[in-house]
Amino acid sequence: MQDFHTWIQGKVEELFFIDTGNSKLTKQYIKQNLGKYPVYSSQTENNGIIGYINTYDFDGEFITWTQDGNAGKVFYRNGRFNASNSGILTLNFPSKYNLKFLFLALIFLDLTKLQIGGTVPHFTASMMRKVIFLIPKNKVEQEKISSIFFTLDKIISLYERKMSLLEKLQKALFS
Repeated sequence: MQDFHTWIQGKVEELFFIDTGNSKLTKQYIKQNLGKYPVYSSQTENNGIIGYINTYDFDGEFITWTQDGNAGKVFYRNGRFNASNSGILTLNFPSKYNLKFLFLALIFLDLTKLQIGGTVPHFTASMMRKVIFLIPKNKVEQEKISSIFFTLDKIISLYERKMSLLEKLQKALFS
């Protein structure tokens, strides 16, 4: 229990296997291979989904990030999916670290501020590799922190949906 409240420096290149998506997953490919598994791209609208195909390349918990455009935006992914031009982080030590906490740590850093390039900003795998952040040494503490923030995020999402529905109802009643 002495590790509780002790924080350490974590480096992406040490904590994760860094990969990139499959460039063959174009809109044309998706149209020809329709299915139920999402294909995530570097777009940020629709949670990054550009379509669905009949196979998947990834199964489990991962962090993806946009490499082009809104470069550096990170997403938590859980389940079966594909990635086109996104970066993918696979946790090397799941018994020592909580992926949801590491995802939150990357969000907190706001990697979009580190993007390079002019017209089309980039956040490459070599840039991701160099990212350093602080994490609790104790995995239980990581889990508790991530649980609080994920619960808050769900509550916020529920209120946002409720507001959207109320606005639609208001428009329907008063227009």
